[in-house]
Amino acid sequence: MTFNLTSQFNFARLISEMDNTILLGQKSESVSGLQDRGPTANNTNPKDGKRQKSKDKNTSEFLHILETMQAGIDRLAEAVEQMEANFRQHDGEEWREKLALKILGENDIPQRHEGESMDDYRERIEKLLVAYSGPS
Repeated sequence: MTFNLTSQFNFARLISEMDNTILLGQKSESVSGLQDRGPTANNTNPKDGKRQKSKDKNTSEFLHILETMQAGIDRLAEAVEQMEANFRQHDGEEWREKLALKILGENDIPQRHEGESMDDYRERIEKLLVAYSGPS
């Protein structure tokens, strides 16, 4: 499952902006206070304009980082899927058990628990293989 971090961030930013607008209106105790503190008010003070540009630049950089991270996550997920497909093609659905046998050895491969489904058992083996750090 792919999560679109940019969309999640944009949604959070929108909620934050709405909260700020409500807060400004509460401080001024009037609707006109919202208008006075709205986007046009920022244009009257050069310092506010510079702050907003800096804030926009930081937001843009942050979004770029999020997009880069998401692209990296997507590439890694594709690589894992391809590796699993290669293992499956070579050893069938029991590729995890065969790999665990080669890596861990016959004495250290975990046994299936009573009542444990094959999918759960294979997931447990896969997690053990990922966590395996080699002989001590």
